[in-house]
Amino acid sequence: MEPCRLFQFYPLSPPHTMRYHNREVDNMTTKNEVLLEGLVLGEPEWSHENHGAQFYRVYLQVPRLSGQMDLLPVLLPGGLAAQAAEGRLLRLRGQLRSFNNRSGVGSRLVLTVYAQELQPGLDEPQNQITLSGALCKSPIFRRTPLGRSICDLMLAVPRRYGRADYLPCIAWGSLAYRCGAMEGGGRLALEGPAGGESQPPSRGGLPGSGGPGPEPYIPQNPGVRGDGGTDGL
Repeated sequence: MEPCRLFQFYPLSPPHTMRYHNREVDNMTTKNEVLLEGLVLGEPEWSHENHGAQFYRVYLQVPRLSGQMDLLPVLLPGGLAAQAAEGRLLRLRGQLRSFNNRSGVGSRLVLTVYAQELQPGLDEPQNQITLSGALCKSPIFRRTPLGRSICDLMLAVPRRYGRADYLPCIAWGSLAYRCGAMEGGGRLALEGPAGGESQPPSRGGLPGSGGPGPEPYIPQNPGVRGDGGTDGL
């Protein structure tokens, strides 16, 4: 997946804090929501087992307004895999997840959509991501060879078990200027579409790196990776 393409963003005030088990924690509610509708490409393939639960992967073909197709990698819990038959139109609700793939040379950030709910499609294409979290580092403002303003951001969105997802996002034009003025640790809310591959990787390959395009909301303390529980990644 490609980095998130932002439609807009909302800087947020510092969170309130409270004491829990003798340590200060952020009581801000974070958000990580994905809504997609598209065609299933191929049959689900087994991905991995985590704490006794089976997980499968598949690609969802989601059209843009321009007519171009985004191919988005989806991770399915075993209980949902039977619904994702090849060629079926599905509406998916879930979350955007990240993990470091260390199977090759070096470490590579991989993004995938974790499905939590599947329904029959309504023939109304959807590609919407809403995030809330904290900036891992100061945004990087730059210009493309054609002179367009662009800003790269890395958003940390906490989840259960003390873990966090680290999600790259991209802002263009006037949004790039606004995002470029922020600093690492700043809280942010974002919305936008997920960017996908033009074609799936070779059979057995892993989804590519990158991210979607929502309007994220960011906490001061992104959290640390820990035991992943049974939510797939």
